[in-house]
Amino acid sequence: MDRSPQPLARNVTRLSHLDLPGAGQVYVAGDYAYIGHIPNKQKLGTSILDVRDPKSPKIVSQISLEDPDSHSHKARVIGDVMIVNSERNMTPIGRRAEELPRLRARLRESLKREPSHAELAEKLGIKESDIPMVEAAERNPYAQGGFRVYDVKDRTKPRLLAFHKTGGKGVHRFDMDASYAYISTEMEGYVGNILVIYDLKRPEKPEEVARWWMPGQHLAVRARHDHIDHLFDGHEPVNELLERGGIFAHDACILEMLIARHACEENPSKLLEIVGQPRSPYFDVVPA
Repeated sequence: MDRSPQPLARNVTRLSHLDLPGAGQVYVAGDYAYIGHIPNKQKLGTSILDVRDPKSPKIVSQISLEDPDSHSHKARVIGDVMIVNSERNMTPIGRRAEELPRLRARLRESLKREPSHAELAEKLGIKESDIPMVEAAERNPYAQGGFRVYDVKDRTKPRLLAFHKTGGKGVHRFDMDASYAYISTEMEGYVGNILVIYDLKRPEKPEEVARWWMPGQHLAVRARHDHIDHLFDGHEPVNELLERGGIFAHDACILEMLIARHACEENPSKLLEIVGQPRSPYFDVVPA
């Protein structure tokens, strides 16, 4: 029921309404709609709807999440293969658990003693009472980031084929075709999200074939240079944007995925023709 007296649409007619908790991305393929859920009390990850009658959509199956700290708000389907993401929920402490070891070491060196909770909290920009939560997250880092592959030949009974772990807080945006998955994810050794391409020849065992990152994201490359590349003169280094939450990388990966899908129709190595020379420090192809 519309709760606003103001018109909510123009030249668009709503045919039906279905209440779903924490609905995120909607992907429609053929007779079905696939709904990814943002964090919700019911711990729903993905819902599959029969939309053959758009005036009366019906839920045919739902996938619940076992991990209370994760959400699965994106879904893509090609044929009978569905991929959904696994990403850490937002928390009041953000990425501070990852910052804590370096901060503690710096303060220990400058103070010549162990820093107090109050001193740590001041530097982290949080309340002193939040420090135990940050320390608990430091001891038990998030380890469920990645993506899941399902067989959805029977839409009423999705069958898990694989859970592929990636790194960091996990997978955000992604795309796929009949041959490859183009995954925007955090990975060990990189700052923010990068593009990782997986071969889906065997959906039950996705195989990494390539990865692509932006200048400043690869820590090993950054360590070999005395400066950080800039996107444009007068703008901040890419790594500074990424270190403020990876937002830039999320958006950049949309463009990366579009380029990659075009280039990978026959062979992922063809992406080299678009992104640069084979010795580009920003692109890797996994040897066959």
